Amino acid sequence: MPDKIVFLNTSEILYCEAQGAYTNVHLLNGKKIVASKSIGDFESQLSSQIFFRIHHSTIINLNHVKEFQRFDGGHVMMENNIKLEVSQR
Repeated sequence: MPDKIVFLNTSEILYCEAQGAYTNVHLLNGKKIVASKSIGDFESQLSSQIFFRIHHSTIINLNHVKEFQRFDGGHVMMENNIKLEVSQR
């Protein structure tokens, strides 16, 4: 049973990261929310025009991408300077 339900504006989400059956939702303000939903649940609920799955464990908000780096298999640099791996597919 969840302790609470948090309502977010999707523009506040930088990226979502799978952690087993849970998902870490990383926000613009630097906070992280742990959700008891899988990354697949988030993928089906978030707009595919704004959110993109770059890896089996990561969904990013395309509005907060700073750059794409092709070397070392590919990485995305987010606005908060976090570097996320891009799947080769």
